[in-house]
Amino acid sequence: MSTLLDWHPVITVLKTHYTKGKSITGKPSYSGLLLLKMSVSQTWYGLPDVNSTNQNIKLKEGILKLAANDSFKSNYKIKI
Repeated sequence: MSTLLDWHPVITVLKTHYTKGKSITGKPSYSGLLLLKMSVSQTWYGLPDVNSTNQNIKLKEGILKLAANDSFKSNYKIKI
């Protein structure tokens, strides 16, 4: 990624629009350049973001719990 793009102009723009501070928990925030590179990587490689991945995991867990329910099994033919 670093060989394809010259990040110096991007860093200049990021410094004017993104102020790095501390998170709610007091930990240092990620740099704007790192966040941008993560976003570009997600786009280039079709990677999901963390929130959608967590939502998918919770949805699958919920479906498995529902499928394990005996009354649900008696009404619907589901193989676990």
